[in-house]
Amino acid sequence: MSSSPDTTPLIDYEKLFQLKKNIDDIAAQVNSSEPNFIIFGGIALLSQETPAECKFLRIVSWLYTMYCEAGKKAGIKWLVERFETYNLDPDGRLKKHFESVHPLRTFFQHNLENDDSYNGKTKRTCKNWFKEQCGSEEPKENSHWELCLKYIYKDAHEFLEAILKCIEKVDQDESRVGMLENWSSFRQDNFSLPELNNLIREVASGMGIEVGNIKKLRDKVHNKLANNKGTIRRKGYENNRIIQEVITDTILEEPTLTMPLVPDDIIKEFKIPQGKQVFELLKQGREIYKNDPSLSREELLEKLRPSSEPLV
Repeated sequence: MSSSPDTTPLIDYEKLFQLKKNIDDIAAQVNSSEPNFIIFGGIALLSQETPAECKFLRIVSWLYTMYCEAGKKAGIKWLVERFETYNLDPDGRLKKHFESVHPLRTFFQHNLENDDSYNGKTKRTCKNWFKEQCGSEEPKENSHWELCLKYIYKDAHEFLEAILKCIEKVDQDESRVGMLENWSSFRQDNFSLPELNNLIREVASGMGIEVGNIKKLRDKVHNKLANNKGTIRRKGYENNRIIQEVITDTILEEPTLTMPLVPDDIIKEFKIPQGKQVFELLKQGREIYKNDPSLSREELLEKLRPSSEPLV
């Protein structure tokens, strides 16, 4: 037996969208010294004609884009940290909502089968959230999803209202100038990982290197930047020489640049069987690549060719 249609999401969508617009408008006014400042921007309104489960998945994705992508760049976390100052979240529920969106999005859109601490924490967080909202750690019935949908809308609406009030409070604060400078510094200190990826590739390309494990290299660069927040201020990655120097230094000290060869490359190219000779050729290739990491797989194989005669 199907439940009756729920008309509440349509109203909530419109309220959320209007709150988003109001936040952008007042944030732009408060930060008028920064041209074109915006927090959320043109994030599209959601579709209405879907079942409760689909609507829940869509709103999680939508909120993730708001809070963790557009909002991260605009320093929304700095505003959340001011909630306590202005008594906007006395029971901590809105902060908990803000922090739950990322794990919920990960829960639905990533593989969590690997039993590591991060995946385990994500699954526990989401199961606890579901249990609180609908009484089940694993929503299955449509009624479960309707409850999850109802409460995430409610929390999102109240959270965005609190963000709006927080910006207004900052604008009215006697320490307004200093607080806005602090907010601006916070935004500059929060490095955007996609932007960092692009700049790492750009710097590496200039050195003739193709980065294999971008995440490993990015994490090292990001840690260095995070440890020097007091001196590094991002004014646009493409123009920030300090950050480019950090990336360059990290690439040069990286001891494990990934060689673009695997055993099958040696076996197929030189028509030799598995065994010790494959191992020796890979060792030789590793040394060659360490001295010239700009070499492609084909160029590396050519340099190994003279050593590829079958062992007697």
